[in-house]
Parts: sequence; structure tokens; C-alpha cells
Amino acid sequence: METNPTPQQRYQATLDTIRQKFTNSLETYRRELEGYLFLLNDTERTVEGLEGISMRAHKIRGIAPTLGYHALGEAAGKLETVVGELSNNRSTHPEKTAQEFMRCYQCLVSGLSNSVKA
Repeated sequence: METNPTPQQRYQATLDTIRQKFTNSLETYRRELEGYLFLLNDTERTVEGLEGISMRAHKIRGIAPTLGYHALGEAAGKLETVVGELSNNRSTHPEKTAQEFMRCYQCLVSGLSNSVKA
């Protein structure tokens, strides 16, 4: 005799599906971030690159912790903050901010790569 799943089981199955879709998209996010980083080498496309990195980091920051990827969400949030400082010229120490940007960027990309492997 077949039993109907409980509401908790249905909820868990839905959450597992969403988590799997997010996990499957992490490699795409990593490649997109690399593409946006490449745009920073072109002075005419720097704004586009920073906006792209910020939007992707914002999305990861919002979704990742909800699905159990807390460190990934934190790394994305830090990167988004630093990109905001660079975009708005709010930094009093641009060289340190640029270094912090690269550190945050590398931390997020590493986290994406590690989460894909997990």
C-alpha cells in the first residue's frame, strides 16, 4: 500500500530539488564571474564588469545561506560590499580596496569551485 508523503516530506523534497538546482548552477556562476573579471582589463567595460560581479555576488549572497551554503553567502556579501566601494569611489585607500577586492573575489570563486566538488 502506497502512503502519501507528509507535508514535511514534501517540503524537504522541494528544498532538496532547489538545493540541487543551485548546486548545478555554481560552475556557471564561477565562469560568469571570471568573464566579468576579464572585462575589468578593458577601461571602456570596467563599469560593466563591476556591475556584473556585483549582481552575481548579490544573487549568491541571497540564495546561498538559505540553502545551507553559509560561507559562500558570506564571501559573496563581502565581495558585493567591496565592489560597491570601488564602483562609487568611496574608498579612502583605493589600492587597499583593490587588493581586498581580489582577496574577496578569489575567496568566492574558490568557494564556488569547492561547493561544486562537494
